[in-house]
Amino acid sequence: MWKFVADKAKHLIDKASSPLLTLRLSPPSSSPKSQSTIRFLTSLHSPFSDSMASSDSSLLVTLQSINPKILYCNIGNPQSLGQQPVTFFREGIKGLRDTIAAGIEERDGFPTDPNDIFLTDGASPALLIKSEEDGILCPIPQYPLYSASIALHGGTLVAVFLRVPYYLDEATGWGLEIYEVKKQLEAAKSKGITVRALVVINPGNPIGQVLAEDNQRDIAKFCKEEGLVLLADEVYQENIYVPDKKFHSFKKISRSMGYGEKDISLVSFQSVSKGYCGKCGKRGGYMEVTGFTPEIREQIYKVASVNLCSNISGQILASLVMNPPKVGDESYESYFAEKDGILSSLARRAKVG
Repeated sequence: MWKFVADKAKHLIDKASSPLLTLRLSPPSSSPKSQSTIRFLTSLHSPFSDSMASSDSSLLVTLQSINPKILYCNIGNPQSLGQQPVTFFREGIKGLRDTIAAGIEERDGFPTDPNDIFLTDGASPALLIKSEEDGILCPIPQYPLYSASIALHGGTLVAVFLRVPYYLDEATGWGLEIYEVKKQLEAAKSKGITVRALVVINPGNPIGQVLAEDNQRDIAKFCKEEGLVLLADEVYQENIYVPDKKFHSFKKISRSMGYGEKDISLVSFQSVSKGYCGKCGKRGGYMEVTGFTPEIREQIYKVASVNLCSNISGQILASLVMNPPKVGDESYESYFAEKDGILSSLARRAKVG
């Protein structure tokens, strides 16, 4: 049995090490046109690939060699592709939760309690669902890990293309239309699904849109009225490529509306894996939890305690992200140059057309 498992694992690893997609080009001929004609686009491991492999005259070409301008960053390791690491993140400081709270306070202009900060191994482990009767409203397009996490814990994803559509409106810059979300909320209720929360990704992933302040206020008001937990995924808060756009956290928006702890339940996420930092391997992040009763907070603490402790280097890095060097600090010039270089490079690549 163990040998079977080992052989199976080796087989999968061998498959994974091969190029994911291949293009087969026409065999050489005297006609330049025929030499450049693409005959097939297929997965290397599809049923068609075996039959095509018998043709010795076919030329096997990887996607990378066809278009070297495409950089495959889907596994979250930009440094391996030449992105310069930010030196300051590798030096470390003390403070952790206090430092993160101070950084949030400076960003938003509202008080932050360090006891509201839960340090995690990235932002993903912070999402748990009670049962399959529970639902979460998620945007589409969305970061696919939300779907996977909800399914893993036996919940119901309330989203387009899955069970109940929740569209982002392209006509309004991929904004969240409240009337559409209300419609899907009622549709979920009619199916016996108890919708517990609304996920908002701002700036968006994968679209990259930045929500307008008025739209954010409407969202906060909607969650307050419906009693939904607002899950604010804000891990790309530095990645804004349009000059007239500016990031505003949902914490800042809700507090500026006069909403306090008793008005809205808000969980805000940040991660060192995303944005200009790009340190997926460090598994560092946090969630700021506000607007919950002491009883619920105790349960959140218990769930967090199951993991014993998030990794120390990730905790340190999360605190550094929220408290970078200031003007006059020894590391400021090199930090700013590296950060600006990364964001400028990403901005150039973000342009369409």
